[in-house]
Amino acid sequence: MTKIRDIACLSQENVISRLKQNGISCNDFTRHFPLNGVEANCFCISTPGNSCIFVLLYYYKSHQIGYWTNPEYRGKGFGREFLKTAFKQVIHKHDPSYVLARINADNTASEKIVSACKFKVMSNLTHQKLYVWYRP
Repeated sequence: MTKIRDIACLSQENVISRLKQNGISCNDFTRHFPLNGVEANCFCISTPGNSCIFVLLYYYKSHQIGYWTNPEYRGKGFGREFLKTAFKQVIHKHDPSYVLARINADNTASEKIVSACKFKVMSNLTHQKLYVWYRP
């Protein structure tokens, strides 16, 4: 597993700029996380030789998280460790009593990732599952 080199809290605009600087398409990212009307902290993790391959957004008004991985790095085991690291910073910074994550019902990779961070299924709908993490 690649060791995590740095994690920085960036605005969404800065993440898009960083993606472009590293020749990574931001279309997939902006499709998942539109910029309009969103108040969030955006965390970006880099590994040696690679930049901005995992991004976590924490929407602090609604206590929700969303995350994105550069498509070329999906399915390689990065997501679980990256989310654990970024999630610890969110918890430390904002001190929420709970955090929500909505996941498409067919996204088994994301289900495994949030489960590794101790999220539990709150509701299981046809098209999406709602996961919740409670402060111990």
